[in-house]
Amino acid sequence: MAIPVPAELKPRGSVLSAPPRRAGSVRRTTTMDFTWPDGLTGDTVLDGRGRDLRTNGDGTAAALAEASLEMLTDPRRIIKEIGSAPELPELQSLAGESAMSGYRRRLAATGAAAPLGGTPLYQLLDDIPGATLVSGAADQTLRLVGAGDVHALAEKQTDRFEAAALSAELFVLDVRQQPLPEVGALGEHRHQLEVMAAKWHKKPFRG
Repeated sequence: MAIPVPAELKPRGSVLSAPPRRAGSVRRTTTMDFTWPDGLTGDTVLDGRGRDLRTNGDGTAAALAEASLEMLTDPRRIIKEIGSAPELPELQSLAGESAMSGYRRRLAATGAAAPLGGTPLYQLLDDIPGATLVSGAADQTLRLVGAGDVHALAEKQTDRFEAAALSAELFVLDVRQQPLPEVGALGEHRHQLEVMAAKWHKKPFRG
């Protein structure tokens, strides 16, 4: 049975820029950038960053919380190195373990995540399994279309992913006693977020 969709609810195309920050709001932005310095069959480098930015009534902005996450995994997605800012020495116990199956259970066992609930760093740590899984699309795409066609395919997919990335990564919240939401990561779509995210984060994206 066909369900009619009102015109005002139909897709209107990709969002071209981040929505303006409202006075008295807090916006969280997170990025997870995956690179393969030795090629897609080598180790994976994850560079994650998150920030909560408050926009004051006069239009000025202040960072309420910032975090970064660095992780190196082997082709089997086993963690070789992991570090964060703020620093969490307990994360070192995750080295040698999978970044996928059982990761969140092992993270909870370290005791490092419990005090971080609702913070940008907690979100980055919690997003590791999903983002690592999705990052495998890079290898699949290369195998399917070939190295020479990857950039052309990326151009064709820009409109589809841009709106999805924005809806997943951008949140405008009223400043009240509300917990900040946790969101998933679309780290493999870095090329869609680069222009916007570069405006929000001081640290440039790695090419």
